[in-house]
Amino acid sequence: MRGGGALHGYAFDDWDWQAIDGALPATDAERHDGWYAHPLSGRVPLTLLVADDPGSAVVFVRFAGEPGEAERCRIEAALHIFSTWAVS
Repeated sequence: MRGGGALHGYAFDDWDWQAIDGALPATDAERHDGWYAHPLSGRVPLTLLVADDPGSAVVFVRFAGEPGEAERCRIEAALHIFSTWAVS
């Protein structure tokens, strides 16, 4: 998601990746409190939520907040594209 500023106006950088990478092992998508919340302070404040899926190589991603219609479409497109990737 480098260069993610075009999606939301937030410059996602190496510090963000490090924070998520460090938090991900303690997450669990099956637990209500098992998600890591990472704030994004772009044009509209959003929160990136990520959680590991126990027993698989899947990471769940969702957003919380009130993006505008254009931002919502960009985010949905990016999530659709990323959902087809396998990262190792």
